[in-house]
Amino acid sequence: MDKEAIKRVDSGLAFIASGIPDAAFNQESADYVLSHLQAEPSMSDIRAALQAWWADHAPEDATGMPADIGASGLDMTEKLWCKQFRKAPALEATIVLGLVRRQSATAFKWLYENDVEAFRIARKRSWTPDGAADPGHDWLDPGAVESSVRVCLGFDLDGNPPAERPPDIRRALELLHGLVARSAPQNLYLIPPLDSV
Repeated sequence: MDKEAIKRVDSGLAFIASGIPDAAFNQESADYVLSHLQAEPSMSDIRAALQAWWADHAPEDATGMPADIGASGLDMTEKLWCKQFRKAPALEATIVLGLVRRQSATAFKWLYENDVEAFRIARKRSWTPDGAADPGHDWLDPGAVESSVRVCLGFDLDGNPPAERPPDIRRALELLHGLVARSAPQNLYLIPPLDSV
């Protein structure tokens, strides 16, 4: 193998391993990843499969939180936002992080500082913890619901439409619908009907 090929393999392995703890690299995860890949997977495909396995197998504390989130010192609502991001499929991670950013500045800051994937997404979208969320932003505020709908639909924070349709708008809107239904059902009318997306 030539030096250039070795360099490409090393950089690919570093990409796959970034943000994934050593404990995720074992025979069970390898079997899972191999069973979920196409004939010639990209490094992103391999990393996404490994992240999906780790999300379901990461050690949890007594409350059912991933161990690092459980020990974070965050309050329970903030922990739930962090857990929601961690459990999101790769295609939905940007949408979920956008919701976290809008709803909990503290949870967003913790993810930004402690989760490599959240940091990568935030940097790509030019999101920083100091502008994460407005104080008092909640589902009772119709403006908060409307702005979260725009995030689900892929609009950026300046209101610019996405270059291409986000892959799973319906799933993101289902998540938003559930969150709003629990705390401010009077604002459900602001969310587009799921059968229209």
